[in-house]
Amino acid sequence: MSPHSEIENKFGALPSLYKKWISQNVPYNQEYNASDYLAWLKPSQILDKDNYEFDGETPRDELMILGLCHEDAIWFLDTKNGTVIIWILFHEATLYAPNLSGWIFRVCLDLACGFYDDGQETITTIHNLSSLIATHSPRLTEQLKTIINRPITIGEHFNSLLTEQECDSMIIKEFGQEYLNTEVEIFKP
Repeated sequence: MSPHSEIENKFGALPSLYKKWISQNVPYNQEYNASDYLAWLKPSQILDKDNYEFDGETPRDELMILGLCHEDAIWFLDTKNGTVIIWILFHEATLYAPNLSGWIFRVCLDLACGFYDDGQETITTIHNLSSLIATHSPRLTEQLKTIINRPITIGEHFNSLLTEQECDSMIIKEFGQEYLNTEVEIFKP
């Protein structure tokens, strides 16, 4: 049985883009991880029920973990509501992106808004991640190419390619206002 078949047995049909990523071994490939900002979960980790326990609470059955951020935040794919991506940080869940391409786009925007390296590692990571959506979302990929060609702003605490205001504006333009801070309930009653 293929890795995505096992996942589909538990969560239902997966988006074709995610199946493609699984078949290309994206979760196993370090070039698609973003330091400690995006750590992909491998199929066996997605299926491990221990990864779905949060201080005694369990998320709804249709929520599948995609990846971790800084080990204290998680991205979920809502398999019942199309391909909506939900972000959870300390039990607070918010809408993050309307689909998988949007998830990668927004992760790249987040990376561009603040990084601690000289920028080369971040630019390479954004470039690598954008390749995952190049054929599926060429317009978003082009926007990311434009961003990584911008001059790096050196800040007191971190460096950036985008301001937070520019990032928020792009999120609103691409996804709508509801993807900035709309809270959602993810836990079973």
